[in-house]
Amino acid sequence: MTKRLALLGIAVLLVPSLAAAVEARGENSASGPTIVRMVQSPGVFEPQNLELRPGRYIFMITNLGVDHQVDFVLKRMEGQNAQGGADPKPIRSARLTRLIRNRETSNTAVVELKPGTYIYDSPLNNTPEYTLTVR
Repeated sequence: MTKRLALLGIAVLLVPSLAAAVEARGENSASGPTIVRMVQSPGVFEPQNLELRPGRYIFMITNLGVDHQVDFVLKRMEGQNAQGGADPKPIRSARLTRLIRNRETSNTAVVELKPGTYIYDSPLNNTPEYTLTVR
């Protein structure tokens, strides 16, 4: 019984990551935006470092085990700074509709992604900055 529960717990953790990978590769349909499912656990996002096609997306974020509210911020890498690197500029529409408590899910508004490099993170969960590449 304990082994079965452990396997079920692993499956629950993996399903959102696998779903995100499958949906992230999927084409945007004429019927609406593609949903990218993501999970936050303490200090990390899954999946990490995404690659998507240009199009319309909704990011569906689930808080799985963070004992406080978390968020999601997506920034497009634009322009050049004095050192020749890109300066991230926030995309306001990619913020969540609300902060997420443990075991809850929240979505972003529809986000139009154009070719380029973006970064995403959760300042409230102290995650690293991950790369989202749109080609």
